[in-house]
Amino acid sequence: MSDTVKVIIRCRPFNQKEANEGAHNVVFSNKELCTVTVNPPDYDPKNPGNDKDAKSMGKKVPRTFTFDGVFGIESKNIDIFLESFRPVIHSLMEGFNACIFAYGQTGSGKTYTMAGDKNQPGCTPNSFQFLFDQIAKNTAVEYLVTGSYIEIYNEHVMDLITPGGNLPLREHPEKGIFIAGLTEHTVQTDEQLLELMDKGFSNRSVAATKMNATSSRSHSIFMVKLECAETIQNKETIRVGRLNLVDLAGSERQGKTGAEGQRLSEANAINLSLTTLGIVIQKLVDGSNHIPYRDSVLTRLLQNSLGGNSKTLMVAAVNPASTNYDETMSTLRYADQAKKIKNKPKVNEDPKDAQIREMRDRIKKLEDQLQNAMQNGGNVLILQQIQQKILQIQPDEQLEEIEEIEEYSDPQQAEQMRILRENQKILSAKMLEQEQSTSAAKLTIQDMKNTLKTLKNEVISGKQLIDQNRERERALREARIKLAERLEREGNLRKELDFKERKIAENHAKRLSTGQEVEGLKRKIEGLKGAIKGTIQDIQEVKEEQQRFLDDLVREQQNAIQAIDQKSLLIQLFIPPHEIDKISNNLKFNESALKFDEISREKIDRIMMEARNAKIKFPRGNLVAQEGGLGGLDMQREAVEKTVVK
Repeated sequence: MSDTVKVIIRCRPFNQKEANEGAHNVVFSNKELCTVTVNPPDYDPKNPGNDKDAKSMGKKVPRTFTFDGVFGIESKNIDIFLESFRPVIHSLMEGFNACIFAYGQTGSGKTYTMAGDKNQPGCTPNSFQFLFDQIAKNTAVEYLVTGSYIEIYNEHVMDLITPGGNLPLREHPEKGIFIAGLTEHTVQTDEQLLELMDKGFSNRSVAATKMNATSSRSHSIFMVKLECAETIQNKETIRVGRLNLVDLAGSERQGKTGAEGQRLSEANAINLSLTTLGIVIQKLVDGSNHIPYRDSVLTRLLQNSLGGNSKTLMVAAVNPASTNYDETMSTLRYADQAKKIKNKPKVNEDPKDAQIREMRDRIKKLEDQLQNAMQNGGNVLILQQIQQKILQIQPDEQLEEIEEIEEYSDPQQAEQMRILRENQKILSAKMLEQEQSTSAAKLTIQDMKNTLKTLKNEVISGKQLIDQNRERERALREARIKLAERLEREGNLRKELDFKERKIAENHAKRLSTGQEVEGLKRKIEGLKGAIKGTIQDIQEVKEEQQRFLDDLVREQQNAIQAIDQKSLLIQLFIPPHEIDKISNNLKFNESALKFDEISREKIDRIMMEARNAKIKFPRGNLVAQEGGLGGLDMQREAVEKTVVK
């Protein structure tokens, strides 16, 4: 079963910065027809002229795109969730993999659409609520829900919830691409899932640029895994669905963001991964035999979501301002290509790596162990009672009798009393040992009870989530969902009606006279001409965009060459040649990962020890060695400054 990638557009309102710049609106959306029209910045709707004039003068003409859903500046996050996100999340309950990713220019509202704020929660929190509402409805099914959160920063994968070092990507013949060492956190409620997201969000890499005060400097992916165990016709079935919620960092142009230094390096990594994503999308649309998923970390992680086993929704966020026309058109072209990708989603039934089966086996094993321990604990108590009775054989009067016998020195009875006292001591020691053993057994039993309780809490069912307040809230959300479904049905009926009306018009046109038929053909030709002009305009804009991209690459290359020249001169002037050779011999560049392999701690310690013990020899041509004194230092400084301003 094939399923195309669903694409929706979200246009945010104007902000104060754009109003101060004197920008005007160039994006016009039609929710009913699911179309977005973008006017060129210099286009005058009151005096549009005709297409021939526009073409002869080289002016750009308005462009219209059609998508699966369009949400204008007045749209709310809850509306986007109900109409577009909800069906994707519902497929997760059925055992499908799902992916929702937000794409667009920096500052276009991607993070707001996904995360939202306190007044208007984003589509991600609404998705979590819907997920657990569905779990609460299915009281006969057991679920295991886990969450993870990562960011891709400068082509390195990092855990946002449990921060540490870089995490490597691995590939398994059955599991596919996975992240080694990533922590998965079990949750029982949507609030716990939100807490995980908030904790990870606070660790994301953000920085201020000219386009956005809190610009994301990395791509982030929140991963939810849902396992459900259900008995159907006396046969247990386990389904596993994985949801990836992807917030892509915005595409950037250095001239607009004012990125420098570290921000520029981050922007380069972001643009490289987004360019690779664009190439992957284009190759998938063209039906190419080789798809370059491995060219970036982002595309490797999204391999299943693009052309693979997943139901995928793309949210393209656009900016309405005329000053961002080029970026808006680039985003819409990107989205227009993505909607042509065909995925092959399938239900993941009875996978070998299902954790819920392992969890239930552990619970059963612990319950058996706990039952055995409780039985042993009962035997210990019986033995303890017997020992108490044995020890109580010695009354206080016998102690006085022992003292009297010892006083009159009756050897035979004195020996019997001595043996009796020794037996009493032995029994007391055994009793003490038994008490310690019993205490340890009680602690073990309590630990087992605590572990069992924890494991049982991790596997949840709908019965655990039902309470009066939650039921009222869920009923309200269910009412909203039913309203959204009704509106969706009405929209589908409208589309069917429009389709039938067009068919009727076409059939009517076939019965027209020859002259009328010619007029109809002329109109069709004019429509095709308009489409051709739009395509030519797209090609020209893509060429301009590619030229800007190449100019940025040339500028970055020049900066890199200048930095290399400066560092090379510093190395030549201040590091002895044999030390340079030693460093070069220990460095190994990994072509596939595009980075140097890490040097072991032992090797670093050995190199540092050798450097401390070595006699320093100035490199050949060292200006201090040749000229001596401060004069040589001045010459070195001058050489470095020349390199810097080169």
